[in-house]
Amino acid sequence: MNDIIFNVSDFWQRVKKLCKENRLTQKELSVKIGNDPRFIESQIYTKVIPNVEEVLNIANVLNVSLNFLVIGKEIKSTETQDLILEVSAILEKYKEYV
Repeated sequence: MNDIIFNVSDFWQRVKKLCKENRLTQKELSVKIGNDPRFIESQIYTKVIPNVEEVLNIANVLNVSLNFLVIGKEIKSTETQDLILEVSAILEKYKEYV
């Protein structure tokens, strides 16, 4: 996975597109993942990535894989736990640069 690059703007564009496809407002998504109604809007505006648990919840509510939500494509993995750890590492690495 060394060639995978995380881009926070692309992440939020995917979230916005998936909200439209699921006929879900950003406020509704925020509430469904257990946050304040303005959470998603605020995160998009400030270009902040949510924590791993929130990303997992967003993927679950939007009915997409964690891979697709975070990097925009599917990656084949035999172990779900390994996949979660890999994506978590990408998110943590990104936070080091912010």
